[in-house]
Formats: sequence, C-alpha cells, structure tokens
Amino acid sequence: MASARGAVLITGASSGIGEACALRLSGHGFGVFAGVRKESDGAALQQKSAAIVPVLIDVTNGASITGQPLLSQPPSAKQAWRAS
Repeated sequence: MASARGAVLITGASSGIGEACALRLSGHGFGVFAGVRKESDGAALQQKSAAIVPVLIDVTNGASITGQPLLSQPPSAKQAWRAS
C-alpha cells in the first residue's frame, strides 16, 4: 500500500474511536492498516472502506505482535516500504 500522505497502523480499529480514526484517515488519503483481533471485524471494516487493510493483532499478546510481518521487519525495511 503506497500513499502520498503516508500510512498509519491503528490498533483497536474494530470499533469505537479506533474504527472512527481508521475510516476518517482512509477517507483523507492515508494508507490505513487496521489492527483487529478477529477476521470478521477486518471484513466489516473493508466493507466500509476498501482502502483499509486489516491486520490481525492483539496488543495484549506479544506473539501476536512479533508474528505480524509488517511489525517484525527491521526499521530499514519499513522505511523502504513507506517510500514505495
């Protein structure tokens, strides 16, 4: 996902403030990676905005974070991704 405005990762994006932020930022042209705990929550977000990319993550579970390819890349790889 490349975006002229940049990209964000929002945790807790399945409802409430997290969901509102994900939808607002995607509507303003940001690339949005939406942290959700259930695939069904990610699918529901994508029905509201196809520009949102769901990321299955539980911030209370360290293995969930380190097992996520987007988050486990070295900083130089993240910078290269952001520039693309």
